Amino acid sequence: MRDMRAFLHSTTLATPLILLVLTAVLLNNSFTLPWVVTLAGLIVSGVTVLLVRPGLQKIVAHPLTGLGLIAAGTLLVISTPLLGYQQVVATAASSETGTLTSQIPWLMVGGIVVLACLSLAVTARRMTQLPQVLTPMYLVAGEILFLMILEGHWFRWVVAVIFALLLLVTLEDLYLAFHEPSRHQAYAPVNISVYMGLVAYFLFAASLFWLMIFFDFPLWLAALVQAGITMLLAYQALWAIGCLPPRGLLFLLVMPLLSIELFWAISFLPTSVYVDAVILSVGYYLASGIGRNYFLGMLNRKVIVRYFVTSFICSALVILTAKLY
Repeated sequence: MRDMRAFLHSTTLATPLILLVLTAVLLNNSFTLPWVVTLAGLIVSGVTVLLVRPGLQKIVAHPLTGLGLIAAGTLLVISTPLLGYQQVVATAASSETGTLTSQIPWLMVGGIVVLACLSLAVTARRMTQLPQVLTPMYLVAGEILFLMILEGHWFRWVVAVIFALLLLVTLEDLYLAFHEPSRHQAYAPVNISVYMGLVAYFLFAASLFWLMIFFDFPLWLAALVQAGITMLLAYQALWAIGCLPPRGLLFLLVMPLLSIELFWAISFLPTSVYVDAVILSVGYYLASGIGRNYFLGMLNRKVIVRYFVTSFICSALVILTAKLY
């Protein structure tokens, strides 16, 4: 038992380092993207299932559940970088079959991302009761997509190291929750899901805005992909506070719709993709925070004012210090 825990802890510590090595390979040679993202998806999803006790027994007893979680996580990690794959964009842009045909590759990849999000939520819920099991998959997917849009060699490396540390925190929390519960903080699942969810939301938003500007990614499809990520994060937020549908069904439907409306409105601002992503993330923070406190029975005037003031200050600081096009 002790040897098994030592092995799992070593695996937890080694996974971010392996992902960092794969990121280095990708940054040095973009043509390695297909196999790098496939390995990254398999490793992160597999380690997550391994950490979820009894993950291996679940796969043996219920193979569709365990293998479904690995497949959904891998699919999410693989499909999101395809949104920024320049060869797909070049092929779509050079197509002479018309606008509708040129958007088919985008539509296929965007649909796969949304499908992966839904599959991930369903299989993870059947695997375990802890919501942070979703976090490693969407965090790595957003990281790889975001790294593809960054400019500057050293800046990319700094961001890659930061993401490796975030992944370490996430996997370490999973390890403690299942294998050393005496050292695990009771409030960790809620905090992990909230903060890492905000990070992932920003990563996807910035990447999609960037693809729209530089690669003519369709606005409606970008909003749909962001809505899929929003639904996954909203599901995790409800799961973390023990308020899954049917009680939280309205919240689960409203959050993606709000995300689509905000995404559409912000896309017309004459600001950089990072400013747009921050503003959109602030909107998500405001809506999800108020909704979460409502379901917890803690919503009052003071809480609402705090969220609105925090959101207003963050948005104002970003807008006032932003550089227009």
